[in-house]
Amino acid sequence: MLPPNIKSDVLGSIFPCFKEIISGSMTRVSANWREKTKNYASILNLILCIFLSVPIFVKAQEKAKDSSLIAFHGSSTLTSEFYNGSSPDTTFRPRLQALAGRAIIRAEITFPYDMLLPFEVYASTQKSTFQQPFNQFGVNPQFGSWLKLHGGFFSVVQSEFTFGDVRLFGGGFELTPDNFHFSAAYGLGRFAREPLAEANYPGEYDRKFVLISIGYGKPAKNDIKINIAYSADDSSSVLGEDSLRLSPQENLITSLSFAVKPNSWISMDGEAAASLFSSDTRLPSIDSMLHLPSFFAFTPRLSTQVDGATRFSIKITPSKEWSVNADAKWIGPGFVSLGWQAMQNDVLDIMLAPSFRLANGLFIARISGGMRFNNLRNNRLATTQRTIGSASIGWQISPALGVDMQYSNYGMRSSHLNDTLRIQNIFQNFSISPHYSFNWLTGINSIAANYSLQDIDDKNVFSSSFTRSKAHAITAVHTVFLPSTLQFVTSALFNSFSAEGMTASVVSITETAGKSWLDEALNISVTAGINIITAQKSDRQVTTGVNASYSKPSIGTFSLNIALNSFVAAQIVQTPSFRELTANITHRITF
Repeated sequence: MLPPNIKSDVLGSIFPCFKEIISGSMTRVSANWREKTKNYASILNLILCIFLSVPIFVKAQEKAKDSSLIAFHGSSTLTSEFYNGSSPDTTFRPRLQALAGRAIIRAEITFPYDMLLPFEVYASTQKSTFQQPFNQFGVNPQFGSWLKLHGGFFSVVQSEFTFGDVRLFGGGFELTPDNFHFSAAYGLGRFAREPLAEANYPGEYDRKFVLISIGYGKPAKNDIKINIAYSADDSSSVLGEDSLRLSPQENLITSLSFAVKPNSWISMDGEAAASLFSSDTRLPSIDSMLHLPSFFAFTPRLSTQVDGATRFSIKITPSKEWSVNADAKWIGPGFVSLGWQAMQNDVLDIMLAPSFRLANGLFIARISGGMRFNNLRNNRLATTQRTIGSASIGWQISPALGVDMQYSNYGMRSSHLNDTLRIQNIFQNFSISPHYSFNWLTGINSIAANYSLQDIDDKNVFSSSFTRSKAHAITAVHTVFLPSTLQFVTSALFNSFSAEGMTASVVSITETAGKSWLDEALNISVTAGINIITAQKSDRQVTTGVNASYSKPSIGTFSLNIALNSFVAAQIVQTPSFRELTANITHRITF
């Protein structure tokens, strides 16, 4: 922990900067955000705020008698890739760039008095950016256990309903003195991209996020927290007008989350949330009908919808031999969270999952079953019911022999008034995987096999003949390790698929041989395999590769991978024959 006088210096030098960035200048920062992101001025601004607390480090240095208290450690991965693809068919298109490079650096500077300054750097020559650029830089200084800052690109999980799977570009902090915790963040979760009419692409706006959480207690034990997540698209971030363009959106979510652990064998957690969502911020506002405090910065419009969500979970563990989890979740049809891009709404989930651990852990079984419903407000033509069940068993029969089994069942039913629109199908998946170890040829041998079945049964009288399908897969792998460090891995695969009017199969055989030298610092392996894909005729694919690595603590690990892929198509469909060569050199080091 930092001494009180140093704590006051931290707060005095850092918080004015973040107040300027996150609250006091929010309007100005929002108006000029796109220009700032182009020249990365926001990163420099945040780094400036962080290093305005240099007097803290100077005082710590003066009080530290040994300069070795300051340490720098981390890891880096540098990769260079080469690719070449060729084909006699003009329809072939290379899948990768001819040359590409990547760099990932994660490091941390440790100062006296438990002060940490971690940062990350991602850089690549690849041009694809998706929602955010691939080249990213983030810095996350930490002071003891009570203060953590974020700058540049960073990830946070606020709560299950408010924000979690969007990576931000901006700044924030997490303050956790004693049992109190307060966090805030401001940044871009999506970067603007212009529409492309020729590609039928509607474009995207800059999307900013503001996150605030206030709580008390010990996280995941006895804790209560208020969460606020605000997001809005900047309609000025994309120039001009286009009929393909998506509508700018705005979202405000407030939630109350909690965790309670009354004793050692019962734990509970849950959350209740309310969402305001405008699907088009260009529509007129309705402030005269609905007044919100100016603090929320959300403007109700004709496109605004309001809904809620709640969840509750309880886990009971009376002994080491068994436990049971129960979960319930209700998400209204109008509940939207732009901070969780894959969240589904209009669902009611109920799940029960017991687990057992018997025979001193040699036999483990996990079972789960539940139901999912939609059409919560009965405002759709039909209600869909989904049944979800799964079971897994792991049994170590003897020190040499064991088996794992899994089964899952996913069923869906929709009782629509129109027979042709009724849905009833069952998806089943079963697998069994025995494994056995033994000594043979002066080496350690292991054999692992797997059989899996996927079955889709459609009960609809009109569509069942088109969707009914089955898939079988059998794999076997034999591995042998010899005292000379020579090792062999032989694998075989058979996969068959059948549906109405269609059958296909894949047969694959692969052999890998490897050996170590120089006290296992140098490892080299060679792989060769053949795949035969059969539908009406047979396609052939031959793969070969060489992998080499040299590892030494003082210089890290150098690895070279070369792979040749040769594919000969039967030309039943427009799939060209081709040859591909890929090679990459990677250097990894921990310092």
